[in-house]
Amino acid sequence: MDAEIASLQSKGTFEVVLRSSFPKGITAVPGIWVQRIKRLPSGEFSKFKSRWCCRGDLQPYEGVTYSPLVGWPTVCTALLMAATQGWTSRQVDFTLAFCQSPQPADKPLYMELPQYYKPAGFEGQDVVLKLKKSIYGQADSPKLFYEHLCRGIHALGFCPSESDPCLFIHTKDKVMVLNYCDDQIWLNPDNALIEDYVSKLSALGYDLELEPKGDIFGFLGIEFKTDGPIIQLSQTGLIEKVIKYTKMTEASGKSTPASVQPLGKDLDGEPSSEDWSYSAAVGMLLYLSSNSRPDLNFAVSQVTRFSHSLRKSHGQPLKRIIRYLIETSNMGIRFEPKPGEGLDGYVDADFAGLFGYEDDQDPTSVKSRTGFVLTLFGCPILWSSKLQTDITLSSTTAEYAAFSMAMRELLPLRVLLQEIGTKLGLDHIKQSLVRSTVFEDNMSTLSLINVPKMSTRNKYPSLKYHFFGSHIGFDKGIVVKYVKTTEQKADVFTKGLSPLQFEVIHKLLMGW
Repeated sequence: MDAEIASLQSKGTFEVVLRSSFPKGITAVPGIWVQRIKRLPSGEFSKFKSRWCCRGDLQPYEGVTYSPLVGWPTVCTALLMAATQGWTSRQVDFTLAFCQSPQPADKPLYMELPQYYKPAGFEGQDVVLKLKKSIYGQADSPKLFYEHLCRGIHALGFCPSESDPCLFIHTKDKVMVLNYCDDQIWLNPDNALIEDYVSKLSALGYDLELEPKGDIFGFLGIEFKTDGPIIQLSQTGLIEKVIKYTKMTEASGKSTPASVQPLGKDLDGEPSSEDWSYSAAVGMLLYLSSNSRPDLNFAVSQVTRFSHSLRKSHGQPLKRIIRYLIETSNMGIRFEPKPGEGLDGYVDADFAGLFGYEDDQDPTSVKSRTGFVLTLFGCPILWSSKLQTDITLSSTTAEYAAFSMAMRELLPLRVLLQEIGTKLGLDHIKQSLVRSTVFEDNMSTLSLINVPKMSTRNKYPSLKYHFFGSHIGFDKGIVVKYVKTTEQKADVFTKGLSPLQFEVIHKLLMGW
């Protein structure tokens, strides 16, 4: 806490003023101490951290507070492109990032004194703090820091991507910067050039630290291990945390994360008797399945549905996921890029898979599940497993709806890749993305996509067709092909598979 106050003072974050001196109608916002034990992605202890924050929930504010963050698919895309080029990756961290951006003069903010601290020289006086810089917890501090960062990045000749505002590209020197709040990844063939640009940014008044390791090793709690072009992503620290949290450190392992039988609501089942929070465990599993463990995505999507109506029968499937993690605790996605492959997709659907496991009078019982994965150079960069919002009338239209959902992600990713390839002059990237292949294992859906023929039988999904129809075709850049179910990578996102099936698809998806 002493270190935090000293840091805030060193950055000139505030000045002490008499309460009677600030304008009428303005009240001082209280602050709060937030304390954590910070750990490395591996789970090892890093440091104790105290942060004094503004109670932004009590701060009067009018206007937009939104600030963008780099998308995870953008991170994976940039890393894979850098890996295929043999580029260097470096990690940059901003010290007290939010306290580096000036507080706007037209939006003055006053705060009460931090608990346990009194400013010297003001004994016996009623004083508050007037912020000169933004501070953590403040409603608009992320937005102010992003704007402050953009001014410095632009001054160095970088421009934000049209597809992702937190991807900055320097077209002349071929440098990419990925920004997630106060964490950055810099990518370029020349390590010295990265260090030079970071020094220039520091010279502009930004307080930042270039991590000493030659390659990124931990970003957003994810551990990166590189071996030439191969990148291994893992979250062993979070896996150990969720195992301990659910008190399953002595449990035996499982070879698959989900049973072949779907999970229903079980409205008449016994209430849950666990002494740990189901929602908290689900939250940790969601972060795992969204970043380094797509093999968990279907199983986690199933258990997430019941956080608000928990039954004893829902605890067992969650524990099964934990048992699977015990068996594979040190593993994660293995990126082994194949430059000959471009941006492709695998799409699948499970038609009315909950029927017989949910109340047959509940419309949810006949909803189908969409599963898809988009791959770049053969490596997964975006995946999804979720129930469809529409009720489809056949397996063909269920697959068709899933295809439409996948296209909503594929099209903007193609734009992003083509933009990067063009701005950085990467000819082989542009060539590899001339065609994107989407693989589908339902022949009737394949026929409907490649030879669109709206009729009285299939006119109701025409809206989904007209969304992506103009982009399908050899001369338009996206072709759709048949793939055998045994090679359908998206199969693992739609249903629980037998151990043998799971092992085959898992190898294709995860690389191990």
